Amino acid sequence: MKQLKIIVLGGSVLAGVILLVILWWQAAREEWRCSTAINFDRLLLALNNYSTHYDRGVPAIITNDRGAPLYSWRYPVLRFDYNPFPPDQYPYDLAWTDERMAVVAKSGHPSSMFRVYCCDSAGPAAQILAVTGPGAAFDAEVQMPYEQYPDNLVVLVSDCGHRGHWLKPDDVTAEELLESLDEAYTAGRETELFIGFADYHVWLLHGRIPAAKLATFLNIKTAAGANREELRPFIVWTDSRLDE
Repeated sequence: MKQLKIIVLGGSVLAGVILLVILWWQAAREEWRCSTAINFDRLLLALNNYSTHYDRGVPAIITNDRGAPLYSWRYPVLRFDYNPFPPDQYPYDLAWTDERMAVVAKSGHPSSMFRVYCCDSAGPAAQILAVTGPGAAFDAEVQMPYEQYPDNLVVLVSDCGHRGHWLKPDDVTAEELLESLDEAYTAGRETELFIGFADYHVWLLHGRIPAAKLATFLNIKTAAGANREELRPFIVWTDSRLDE
């Protein structure tokens, strides 16, 4: 009988520990989702601030006078996270691989926006990418001002497995994004995708979303007449504080 009591007690303790681990994991996942959504929201607002300041869209790749690529859009929008905007304190005429950019590349920027792009586990890897290519928010040929984006346009997405350096001018085209989702689905991998709409709403979608359905929201023209309610069946999570 004594051994039975010990076994029962041991089982209860183990069950309690498992429950605590589950609760901790759920709380950590919720915190990560909320912080990611807030980061998306801050970035979208910074893009809008940049666009208003320069009266044009943000180019995905910043180039010099000769057209040579210097760095990603992620670098110049850092200073547009605040109002009023702080003065420029870092060079903007050097390529991201230049030795003189080492301090920026490692430690980021005085703005806390650096942590929007990167997390400790990924080092300096970009966690949020721009949707580029013809007809997309970051269409190099158009550079439409942010205020002209249709509300249903997906402007930013989560890293999609790229994980390039945050300064590197390397994002994802709509075609690449859709292909990566198709490949994950075909391989049976469970994937999730954060998307940031032009009106600052942030949704986490399941990777099982049909490519054709998501494609509608990646193009400026088709997004203008789209209804985002079509995506709701594929929502994994949305931050109610932002999605109001």
